Amino acid sequence: MPGGNQLVLLTLGAIALLLALILWARLHAFLALILSAMALGLTCGMEPLKVLKSIQSGFGEALGFIAVVVALGAMVGRFLEHSGGGRALAEWMLAKFGRERAPWAVLTSAFLVGLPIFFEVGFIILVPLAWSLARESKKS
Repeated sequence: MPGGNQLVLLTLGAIALLLALILWARLHAFLALILSAMALGLTCGMEPLKVLKSIQSGFGEALGFIAVVVALGAMVGRFLEHSGGGRALAEWMLAKFGRERAPWAVLTSAFLVGLPIFFEVGFIILVPLAWSLARESKKS
């Protein structure tokens, strides 16, 4: 197994491989990430089965966490939509910003919502709001 400096260089190489696969080979980012992780594990001297198990546990933990966050964000977004909160918020923002500045209203709300939460949740919460703003301002 390589030492400290070699591990850093191998990791940088794996990042370069990841970028090359995505940007130049036009490979899907998820597949490129798996291939880069496999390449890094194998070049570090790990056994192939151990590399696969390590990738599985790492992706599983990350995706499990993200799935819960996205599901909860979707629930909050649905609550906003069904309760009329999204529409009320859109009307209030249009009253404050004016219909001609509706995009700035979305930007401001995205900034405020995005500060304390993850991107995924903010996106899911703001999509119904953006739809409401588009409907109220008659702009797409």
